[in-house]
Amino acid sequence: MIQFPNVGRRTITSNYTTVTTDSYIEADTSGGNITLTLNPFSYSVYNPLLHLNQNYQSVTVKKIDSANTLTIQGSGSTTINSGATLALTSLNDVITFLYNSVAGDYRAISNYNTSSPSGGVTSVS
Repeated sequence: MIQFPNVGRRTITSNYTTVTTDSYIEADTSGGNITLTLNPFSYSVYNPLLHLNQNYQSVTVKKIDSANTLTIQGSGSTTINSGATLALTSLNDVITFLYNSVAGDYRAISNYNTSSPSGGVTSVS
């Protein structure tokens, strides 16, 4: 099991917008649907192939209750996999996003369900 330090880790129970220190978010949807808004915060990484700095941020999100839906959206014009939203509907759905400031888009770089390793997040709208 992956152990995350307390820095950048939080559990949410209502709508929430990410801050620069967020790296792992558990969403407890037992009290109702939650909307998580990903802000376009990033850090610079030099890309030697393009000879420029590119800005990235990663955040991992886990749905920790079987009830209701966790909807993930970008802030402003920021997109999620080039779309408006992504929904997590199952207990233990986990998804990791990488933000690319050049494209203005959060990309899902991994998704899985810890209860069913062959499963994964499939709802993107």
